[in-house]
Amino acid sequence: MSNTQQVRTYVKGSSIVFRMTSGSFGGLSNMAPGFPLCINGVRIHTSEALYQACRFPHRPDVQKMIIDQPSPMTAKMKSKPYRGESRSDWDRVRVKIMRWCLRVKLVQNQIKFGALLRSTDNQAIVEESRKDSFWGAKPAENGILVGMNVLGRLLMELREEIKNGAQILSVEPLSIADFLLLDKPISEVRGGSLSATDGSVLDRTDVDKQLPQQLALISGDTNRGLEEEKGFSISPALHSYTECKVSHAEWLGALPSHWRQLRAKFLFREVDERSISGKEELLSVSHLTGVTPRSEKTVTMFLAKSNVGHKVCRPNDVVINTMWAWMGALGVSKHTGIVSPSYGVYRPINAGEILPQYVDHLLRTPYYVAEYRRRSTGVNSSRLRLYPEHFLGMPVVIPPLKEQDAIVRFLDNVIVRIARAIRAKRKLIALLEEQKLAIIQRAVTRGLDSTVPLKPSGIGWLGEIPDHWDLQRLKFNAHIKTGGRDTVDRVDEGMYPFFVRSQTVQRINTYSFDGEAVLTAGDGAGVAKVFHHVNGKFDYHQRVYKFSDFQRVNGQFFFYYLKSTLRFEALDASAKSTVDSLRLPMLQNFPIVIPPTNEQRDIIQWINRASAPLDDALLGTEREIRMLREYRTRLVADAVTGKMDVRLAVQDLPDPTEQLEVTDDEDFNEQTELMVDE
Repeated sequence: MSNTQQVRTYVKGSSIVFRMTSGSFGGLSNMAPGFPLCINGVRIHTSEALYQACRFPHRPDVQKMIIDQPSPMTAKMKSKPYRGESRSDWDRVRVKIMRWCLRVKLVQNQIKFGALLRSTDNQAIVEESRKDSFWGAKPAENGILVGMNVLGRLLMELREEIKNGAQILSVEPLSIADFLLLDKPISEVRGGSLSATDGSVLDRTDVDKQLPQQLALISGDTNRGLEEEKGFSISPALHSYTECKVSHAEWLGALPSHWRQLRAKFLFREVDERSISGKEELLSVSHLTGVTPRSEKTVTMFLAKSNVGHKVCRPNDVVINTMWAWMGALGVSKHTGIVSPSYGVYRPINAGEILPQYVDHLLRTPYYVAEYRRRSTGVNSSRLRLYPEHFLGMPVVIPPLKEQDAIVRFLDNVIVRIARAIRAKRKLIALLEEQKLAIIQRAVTRGLDSTVPLKPSGIGWLGEIPDHWDLQRLKFNAHIKTGGRDTVDRVDEGMYPFFVRSQTVQRINTYSFDGEAVLTAGDGAGVAKVFHHVNGKFDYHQRVYKFSDFQRVNGQFFFYYLKSTLRFEALDASAKSTVDSLRLPMLQNFPIVIPPTNEQRDIIQWINRASAPLDDALLGTEREIRMLREYRTRLVADAVTGKMDVRLAVQDLPDPTEQLEVTDDEDFNEQTELMVDE
């Protein structure tokens, strides 16, 4: 770090500040317990103990006394009487040593410490200290902290590395004189060398013994966060309406007796206002987000050369994606903008009769979506259309205005809380997937035997590989081809898997390949993410790459290798147009390591075993997210159709409800892309 003498000023209220290890960000402190380390096979309880031990390379007895302390504060206190014997260059190298200690802490506590660093977002990280303005910053007046804050700056430096995609899987020893621990030179610290409880180093085959412990730590932190954040326990004031009546539409069920029901044509009129300039904001309509600016979405479909003649919609208009209404692709617009000429735009006749927020909730419930499907016309699902006369003939449920407001307030509050819970679960999934990729990458690029001689690969991101492995171009070991199908070719309940540009597998009634293959998206949100290893009959999208006919490499080993390494080179070499994309020459020349066949089998078995607890945790977390979404969907549907009374429950809610973007908990995949402007 350059210019560490520079004093800096921080606003406490807008920074991530830690002082006590018991606080929300206490784990950032060197004094934090719960982040064990292992150096040269020796277990060290905390990064503070490691840092203090580095003062005394020529006093192994002092080092041992320090690292034997389970408490970081005790380790620091034990070092104080010997400070006069610190290495002579201590003041010059201590920042380098602290940086190294933090990286060791990250490498050997990837899930927990990595999650903590990411959770600080882009805010300044500051250690508040009453005495030390070098490593931290001292309080001044009016919530200001002043100091060099070297530790905070080192943490921010490390955070930026991992946020930018760096995979820090090992830490090289520092290039300084006498970098020793207990009379031995400190060697490379690897993430795979997890510390055992007896102070020894775990063998690779024992990694799965510690993964459940790491998972328990991060899951515990996440669940505690959920308890603090989500708060979506529903008030006992919720109950059913006491007086109900039969609805005119059987599919709506019983309604509260004081609610009205009108055909949509008495509430909305179709409008066909066209853009003259085509310069208005372009809007998209999807089943996940309703009506939103297209600029906020990742869309791979081509834009029209001109938007002149597009339909204009205004705030409170109902906009329906005519092609995809049967999947709920509609909503009430909050914007003035333009949409596809093929969409339906419906404007309220009497703006004071029904609240737009209530309409948005109501028309997107499963009750209405199922009715759109029944009223749509077409030969199959991909050709169904909901025409104006069919929408305007539908019944619309109308509570009194005061009740509509109560329903909207209640749902906004609950949806925010559920979205927070899902967002926390999504963060956990990202961490679990990152840990799994780290396990895979280490195995497929270095093997299972850490004692074998290594040789330089000549590839920056690949580093050294076992000396007896071959390094070849991908084109010599697999056949590469793109598919011939488009998304509109999919068929619900089709006979064969249909691989598109996301993790979601669609269905289709044709197949163009029968055999073992690995697939990745050529562009879009899934670019360079290798989701699928398949063996059998399937079809695939025209912008999906299929790798098959493997030579000298096991198909599953190829899958693991590509899954964990493609992103390093692909995104650097990607073509930049509207989205990142993969080009065939880059894939053909992508470097791939070829271990002996028996080693490939051993690596596959080890990865499957080591990843098992992570896979179980991923499946469990995904299941929890599905349950939360189902709960949210049912709650909304029950509230807007009068299946439960929220009038008492809403009295205890804060006003106004804090808003949260729906994108915090939704996956924008191939299905989403279908429902934007054609």
